[in-house]
This record gives sequence, C-alpha cells and structure tokens, in this order.
Amino acid sequence: MKNIITICLMLLLTGSMTSYAQISDPFASALYEPDLVTSHKKEIELTNMQESKINSIYTANSVIFNEKKKQWSSAMIDFQSVVSEPHVDYHLLDEKFSKVLFVESEIKKIRLVSLAEIKNELTPEQQVKLDQIKARNPNYKKAFELNVTPFGDGTKIVI
Repeated sequence: MKNIITICLMLLLTGSMTSYAQISDPFASALYEPDLVTSHKKEIELTNMQESKINSIYTANSVIFNEKKKQWSSAMIDFQSVVSEPHVDYHLLDEKFSKVLFVESEIKKIRLVSLAEIKNELTPEQQVKLDQIKARNPNYKKAFELNVTPFGDGTKIVI
C-alpha cells in the first residue's frame, strides 16, 4: 500500500509541477525564444552580427538538446515499463523515476542557458521592444513548452 501511495504521489507531483510552472512562469516573461527574436529582427533592429551569434547559440545547443530529449524519452519508456508491471518494485521505480528527473533537469538547464545567452546578445532597447511584442501575444508562454512524446500522449516539459 505504501508503494502505491508513493507511486501516486510521484505521478501527481510530476503533473502538478508542470501545471505550476505553466501558471507562474518567470522564464517566459524574462527570456526570448530564438524564433521570436529572428521573426521580429527588423522591428527590433537586430544586427547581422547579433543574428549570426543567436543562430550559432541555437545550433550549438540544438544538437545537445535533441540528444537529451532522446535520453528522456528512453528513460520515460523504462519508467513506464516498471509502473506497468503487476507488482511494482519500489527500488527499481525509484531508480527509473530518478533517471527521468535527472535528464529532465539537464534538458531544462540546456534550454535555460541557451535562452540566457540569446538574451545577453540583445541590447536593453531590443529587450524592451521584444517585451512589447510578447505583451501583444498572450500565447507567447506556449513557446516555453517542450513537447516530447515518448508515448504519443502530448507529454510536455515546461521550462
């Protein structure tokens, strides 16, 4: 019974952390997605040098990021197989769930560093203009959701 309660709490915690992150997302208000920056490059007067640097940041982190997404999907599949057993081995469950959380944390760090590097390439004036653009688009926070679907269930990691 204790194991079942622990499993339920872990699953509930994972879901509630995602919900909480979507409600109070400091990243979406303080950081800038590369797509937002490049799609409004004329409006914010992005220089060629800035655009090149931002593209370099994005490209460099994309390779690592995509590899981590594969690792996360694999860890989720392993976790799901443990949870799906008729009898759940608590120690194995803890091991597999810890791996999921570890890889998820790495993904978030890569993403966060990448977004911070992009922000650091922008002038304060460009940041103000981007903030105004974001304010006009209430769906902007959705850009900070990372869709990874090991089960085709729409699982999201929210930074």
